[in-house]
Amino acid sequence: MPTERDALMVSLLFHAGLRPGEAYALTWGSVGPVLIVDRSFSAGQLRGTKTNRRRTVEVVQPLAEDLDDVRPAAADPQDLVIRGRNRQPLDGHNWRQRVWTPACERARLKAAPYDGRHTYASLLIHEGRALPYVTAALGHASASTTLNNYAHLFDAARLETGIGMEDAIFRAREQIEDAPPLPRAPDDVRDMFALPEEHSAARLPKSLTSREKRRAGDRARTGDIQLGKLTLYQLSYTRVVV
Repeated sequence: MPTERDALMVSLLFHAGLRPGEAYALTWGSVGPVLIVDRSFSAGQLRGTKTNRRRTVEVVQPLAEDLDDVRPAAADPQDLVIRGRNRQPLDGHNWRQRVWTPACERARLKAAPYDGRHTYASLLIHEGRALPYVTAALGHASASTTLNNYAHLFDAARLETGIGMEDAIFRAREQIEDAPPLPRAPDDVRDMFALPEEHSAARLPKSLTSREKRRAGDRARTGDIQLGKLTLYQLSYTRVVV
């Protein structure tokens, strides 16, 4: 990522499960041993969260370190953690175009910022967290919402040995840091990493709603635990090759 701010943005998405708009609206007054998530920034306005509920999210050690990297010496509690120009909220569209998409191309990945929530859920579930904890951490309206999206991960986790979230993150970072730099992505990198044809929207049953089609695509990208635990961390820590 080009800057520590950009790396922190990805860390908030992947290690705390914030929705992008929630990360844009986070202030230093809401950062402590936990993050207080009670608002979101979208369409140029501050709003409540998607469910209009306040939640707290534990700050794991890797995220704490990333926060310390950018925390001002005397942070105003009202200051935004992720700031754009003139201390204003980050322009999400501009950030995706200028930072996120090039990072995905360098890391040879097809991903959307919202996929960070899937990675976060995967980490919690494979750590052995109970359904109510995962539901609360993600800010879902109900446990049924969590199961609708992640039942496949709960099933997989029952058959595996649990791994702590912090251990998984630190291990992934070490592997990325030890890896040689990736060469510049070719122009057709999006084609190289397109979803398999059987997962494309065009191949899904016409009876599915648009939401169900999006969910099918998300699972195709993020259902694999190695993708959830390891590969997507490259978005934060892949070195830039020019």
